[in-house]
Order: sequence, then C-alpha cells, then structure tokens
Amino acid sequence: MIPNAKKRQSLTRRVVRDGLLFSVVLSSILVLSRNGNWAVSYLWGVFLSLFSLISLMVVLPRLLHPKAPQIATLLLMLLLFFKLPFYGICLYLAIHSTGFSAFALLGGAVLVPALIGLEALKTLLPEHHPRPKPVSEVASTELQHSMQRLQQLKAELSGKRG
Repeated sequence: MIPNAKKRQSLTRRVVRDGLLFSVVLSSILVLSRNGNWAVSYLWGVFLSLFSLISLMVVLPRLLHPKAPQIATLLLMLLLFFKLPFYGICLYLAIHSTGFSAFALLGGAVLVPALIGLEALKTLLPEHHPRPKPVSEVASTELQHSMQRLQQLKAELSGKRG
C-alpha cells in the first residue's frame, strides 16, 4: 500500500467535498446576483483546479502502484503528456468565450490550493495536538512504577532466601 495513502485520500476527499460545496454556494450567489458570466468563469476555474487535484492525488498513485498492470506506464505517459495541452485548450476556450471573466477563473483555479493550505493550517491548531503531561505527573508515575518493581524484587529475594 502507498505510504500515508489513507491520510492523503481523506485529504483529497475533504478538499473535493469542500471545494464542490463552496463552489455550488458561491456560484448560486453569483447567479442570483445576476453575474452569470462570473459564475461560469469561476466554475471553469474550479473544474481545472479539481481536475488537477484528482489527476495528481487519485490517478497518479494508482498508476505508480507496484501492482499496477503493465498498461499503467502507457496511461501515465499519456496523462502527463496531454495534461498541459488540455489546460491550454481549456484556458483558450474560456478566454475566447463571450462574457468571460479572467478574475473569476483565477478565483476558481486557486480554490484547491487555498483549501489545501487551510487544511494544513487547521492541523496546526492546538486542538489537534495532545497536551503533554506535566513533568510532575510523569515523574510520579515513573516513581510509582519503580517502587512497584522494587517491591517485586524484594519479594523475589526474600522468597529465595527463605
């Protein structure tokens, strides 16, 4: 199994879920405020961003897995070869469509990196790290264990003498 695959999968799922939820809400707000062109441009950027995340975090590890079939190498080469032209074509079509908003597309394209950054910041919050035990508590616990071991040794020695 791929190292940290479960952590990475859960991060990928959270980012995709949160990204889709945020995109639906923001696009709905844009459509309701009569900015449909902005909503379409934003969704175009979100599509590119989520496509990039899925290709890197889901497809790529499966193609690089040691037990992957022989055709996986060919699929990996095709994925990497056609990814940049795919982005170029998508951006070209978006820019040359009528009513396009480059700023909204940029906002959608930075959605996934922003969500990953927020997930990283969330792990730095104190609630995610267990508080260390006070030194006095650790010392008293160790002292109790030592005393118990000492009593066991005394009992063993007195049993051997008697």
